[in-house]
Amino acid sequence: GVTEVNADVEAAHRLYVKVNEGYKFTGWYKNDSYVGGNANFAFPVYTHADNPSSDNYVAKFEKITYTVTFDSDGGSAVEAQTINEGNKATKPADPTKEGYTFKGWFNGETEYDFDTAVTAPITLKAKWEAKQTATVIDEIHIGGVTMPVVGATPINSATTSTPGVTI
Repeated sequence: GVTEVNADVEAAHRLYVKVNEGYKFTGWYKNDSYVGGNANFAFPVYTHADNPSSDNYVAKFEKITYTVTFDSDGGSAVEAQTINEGNKATKPADPTKEGYTFKGWFNGETEYDFDTAVTAPITLKAKWEAKQTATVIDEIHIGGVTMPVVGATPINSATTSTPGVTI
């Protein structure tokens, strides 16, 4: 995570840290104990006689990550993804929702492009389209007589259990 460390002896032994892209500085540690979070930390000055054990100061870094959250809007659950800054989210399997067709993942009104680098936390929302349904009338009931809708001979309503429309 570090590209360079510069020491300034004149300014009370300050070390200046330049952090690589995609990382964040998390602090200075002395012998594995946190001592400060400022990248321009002032270190104590020791002579070898004052500090024969030689303290070990370490700058620590971690990758910057963002969460991509998927709001399925009433559909099946989709797990969030933790993405390193600058990397791409992986398109998850399409969620399902009874009576609807999945149309895609949207960031606001725009369909999300999974070839886009993630540079901030985002929530993508599923867009759904209601499936078209049709009611089929297969027979008509008129005055106690049941007639098929297409090309059949009328039958007695007492002998049929087929749903239909009564007029």
